[in-house]
Amino acid sequence: MKNFLFTILAVFSLSLLFGIGNASANSLTEDDLLSEVKVFDENGDEIPYTKEELKQFIKFNSDKNTNLSLFKSFPYNYGPIEFSSNFWIGGGWRGIAFYNPVDTIIRVNGIAERFTIHAYYDDNGGAGSEAKSISLPGGWTGDVHVSAWSTMPRGYDYRFKVVNTDGKKFTIDNIQVWYD
Repeated sequence: MKNFLFTILAVFSLSLLFGIGNASANSLTEDDLLSEVKVFDENGDEIPYTKEELKQFIKFNSDKNTNLSLFKSFPYNYGPIEFSSNFWIGGGWRGIAFYNPVDTIIRVNGIAERFTIHAYYDDNGGAGSEAKSISLPGGWTGDVHVSAWSTMPRGYDYRFKVVNTDGKKFTIDNIQVWYD
């Protein structure tokens, strides 16, 4: 619980310091975008977060000025990748596993389409059961910073699958996964 509260406080402090959370493309405000974010638990049940709670761990930033070197964890960079279906972060059939992931920063230079990030427990080199998923809206450009992974059980490896919800092709320029 202390780690979770520390992470929320750190993300909030960073957002104030670096201006993360600016309005996104197409005149959409952060509140507009957050109203479309959906977070699901390991059973596929939606977790009913309020916009204020979502603001604690999801930040949209159209200026692409997120300082990517401030976290104490290790970064893994992946991309660019153009897709209309799905892909595993790290490539290959099931991507790579990340121990105790805490943050992802996703950068889109064009206009993002709607997509969902699924986190799966690692199962001996493959994907096990789903731990959490986050559905993000389309219509934005820039960075989205997702620190909701820090709420998953600690001490496990996780794999991430990104699914294009609408099947419309677009490019994610970079995904950074921060992990221990």
